[in-house]
Amino acid sequence: MVTIATVAGRTGISAYNLRFYEKEGLISVPRTKAGIRDFDEATESRINAIRHYRCAGLSLAQIKEVFANTDKHEMIIGVLKARKKEM
Repeated sequence: MVTIATVAGRTGISAYNLRFYEKEGLISVPRTKAGIRDFDEATESRINAIRHYRCAGLSLAQIKEVFANTDKHEMIIGVLKARKKEM
């Protein structure tokens, strides 16, 4: 089992923020029968993507948009280019 504390340590994102990301629908974390979060590799990969997008200056709304359109590469590139221009 990979706990929230372990993932927080690996990713550098606090447990509080991980819970917030889950509440906001950015990540979906499988749970054990006892209801304990059990992070899988796909979720941890998504958390790392969130971290990178946040470092690039994207808002959570923009990250949600990117995640909702993973097959629309031109749209994602457009979001990143727009952010680059803002910087």
